Amino acid sequence: MSMQYIHLRGVPSNSSYRCGGPKLHSFLGLSTTMSPKARINTLLGYTPPFDRHDWVVDRCGKRVDYIIDFYAGRDEGKGDGKLNFFLDVRPKLNTWEGWKMRAAKAVGMV
Repeated sequence: MSMQYIHLRGVPSNSSYRCGGPKLHSFLGLSTTMSPKARINTLLGYTPPFDRHDWVVDRCGKRVDYIIDFYAGRDEGKGDGKLNFFLDVRPKLNTWEGWKMRAAKAVGMV
């Protein structure tokens, strides 16, 4: 699910996948470390995430770092055994590419 979102995010509609598309380069689970956004939201009274992953995705030779915060969803009481959670997936702001991708999202270009 996360890779599908990252696969679609920041890819221009006219791009050709000459390199085969985005590939996961590395993965780090940081369940005990909150991202800055999660920390701020928690201080504002929101529920903290139950997990965090940091991914490095290779986009045709350009590496982009992502933060993925996992939040518990509401139990709808259906008893169907399906998991309910939300993902907050965004590029890290540690590179110019991350800043560009976040800015494009903010102004509706992605």
